[in-house]
Amino acid sequence: MKKIPFSPSIETKIMLPFLLLVIFPVLFVGGISYWSAYKNYSQSMEEKAALSLNQALLQLEHIHQKVLARAVSLTDGKKDSIEFTQKLWKNEMVIVEGEVMLLAPSDPWTELRLHLSGTDQPHGRVILDNTWFHQSYLLFDTYEPWNWRIGILVTINPFSPALTNIQKYTLITIVIASIFVIQATILLAHHIAKPLKRLAGWFDQVRDGQPFHLEKENEEMLQRKDEVGILVDAFHQMVRQMEERKQMEVRLTRLERLAALGELAAGMAHEIRNPLTGMKTSVQVLQRRIAGNEQNDMLLTGIQSEIERLNRLTIQLVHFAKPQLARLLRVDIRQVLDEVLALLAQPIRDKQIRIEVRQTHTPLFAFYDPDHLKQIYLNLLLNAIKVVPSAEGKIVIHMTENSEELRIDISDNGIGIPPEHADKIFNPFFTTDPKGTGLGLSVVHRLVTEHGGHIDAKDVGDEEQGTVFSFTIPKKRRKHVDEASGHY
Repeated sequence: MKKIPFSPSIETKIMLPFLLLVIFPVLFVGGISYWSAYKNYSQSMEEKAALSLNQALLQLEHIHQKVLARAVSLTDGKKDSIEFTQKLWKNEMVIVEGEVMLLAPSDPWTELRLHLSGTDQPHGRVILDNTWFHQSYLLFDTYEPWNWRIGILVTINPFSPALTNIQKYTLITIVIASIFVIQATILLAHHIAKPLKRLAGWFDQVRDGQPFHLEKENEEMLQRKDEVGILVDAFHQMVRQMEERKQMEVRLTRLERLAALGELAAGMAHEIRNPLTGMKTSVQVLQRRIAGNEQNDMLLTGIQSEIERLNRLTIQLVHFAKPQLARLLRVDIRQVLDEVLALLAQPIRDKQIRIEVRQTHTPLFAFYDPDHLKQIYLNLLLNAIKVVPSAEGKIVIHMTENSEELRIDISDNGIGIPPEHADKIFNPFFTTDPKGTGLGLSVVHRLVTEHGGHIDAKDVGDEEQGTVFSFTIPKKRRKHVDEASGHY
């Protein structure tokens, strides 16, 4: 079984350094604060022990003065001193006389006695236990008149209730600050990683060949001024250039295919038209010879009708293979549209179609062949008239311009183009109309591209049915190879 290497997520890679950079100072400051409080606590405990030891020595001196004044006996004085000391400093004070333990605070008292009796110093301290979590020592002094060694036991614990009670607000602050730092680090890592993850998802989407569109909720990423915004803008520009290059490749492929088919269509049209002419002439001669037979007349008329249909098809093939030479004239594209709409007035009235023309600038002029422009308008509008519903049909022609080109959008509310047909509609002989030849859009595509423009088709969108055919007309006048002949 193949072992999959662990790879931490980008959030983890961002969060851990930030967490270490921030949590360590918080813990360090908190630790220093607690250690400082511990040292102050240790000092105060030692000062308190020294004060208690001085008080005990003063009490011994007071009783000793009574003994010297014969107010009490020495034995009673010592007994009273031990009782007084035990009453005030129970479990803290140690008294040793020579080798005898007079007062022991805790077991094992022999260890304390040995510590006191074994030192030659009249006063000082004896370390009993010294670790990082516990410290205890005996602070002692000597009362020479009675030859007593008096010591007080000092125990310091860094986690003692007295110290933690003093430092509880510091500990609470450290805990709250640590929680806040962790939460803030998580939010910061998520804030940084979220757009990067989204951008990585976009790369995967583009890599897998899926169409990419920047959604409205992601548009704010383009407005960012930081590195993420720069990355998103660069990605958006890259995708747009890829789409333009892809569209260009599709157009070039389509042009190459159309050019090859055009040559084939020209040859086929030439070979078909000559036999059709002979067949039509022969049928006409036969019809005159056997005139009077109604049944034969019907058959021969049907043959002539089919020959005429084939002849029209060959004419369309000729137009597709070799359109008429362009005559570049300065034309008003709206005026040409009005002329075409006048020709189509009857079918528009028959289906009760509503025509809407939108024009951002008036007038819009272009150097174009008016006959070619009429043919483009006519084919696109005829397609739209066929697909829109009767009485509810609507066709919108929208004319706009920019610094480089004019754009004409012809949209309808028909059934739309199925996705599987989207890349085939400009192919010759492709049609979903049983009565169509499949050459209308191919001729339109060829005329548009030969004038330096481009054409495409897409769904209307916005949850509505229909199709939008858009073609462009370059504003810059194209130079002719032969100005007189009209060849490009």
